[in-house]
Amino acid sequence: MGAGNRTDNSVSLSWKPVSSAHGYNVYRNGGKVNGATISGTTFTDSNLNSGSTYTFTVKAVSSSGSESSASNSATGKTTEESPAVGTPSGLIVTDTTSNSVTLKWDSVPGITTYKVYCNGNKVTSVSVTSYTDTGLNSATDYQYQVSSVKDSVEGDKSMTVTITTLAGSTGNDCYDESNVAHVAALRAYVSFGYTFALGSNFFKY
Repeated sequence: MGAGNRTDNSVSLSWKPVSSAHGYNVYRNGGKVNGATISGTTFTDSNLNSGSTYTFTVKAVSSSGSESSASNSATGKTTEESPAVGTPSGLIVTDTTSNSVTLKWDSVPGITTYKVYCNGNKVTSVSVTSYTDTGLNSATDYQYQVSSVKDSVEGDKSMTVTITTLAGSTGNDCYDESNVAHVAALRAYVSFGYTFALGSNFFKY
């Protein structure tokens, strides 16, 4: 038999078939590990300790339930457990407009990719520790979180920050240098964001 793919908690095994075998039993360090008899010629032993070495053998089982002698042994070592991915801290809002929010957070050692979430949904992935989210609605609450990614493994999301975008402009402002001068000289006045000549009536009846 031989040991193949390994993870931090499992080892995959395979062996050549025995023509008269009804099934197989796998032994790890002398103890049987499978429950029901294995019908095929592969088995993955899981729930192992990371960075540990194990010795495996297999025995053929006849239709009457008797076992053959053990096969040649195979040694398999689990990989070291992947280190935990750090969680970004210090998430703050550095700027807000009526349609955008700028975020900033502290870097996580060894991390070059961060995911940004708005209201629980992923917005983007960035390689820096700041991001400006645009195209937002004015005077609206938004909640943001950030997570870090390493070797395709995503860590826990950061604390949540809630921000309300500014109220939007009415679009009625029509101030310019000339209008300001006329108002200052009492030749015009301002009403509802518009500039009108003195004595004029902007209402239509």
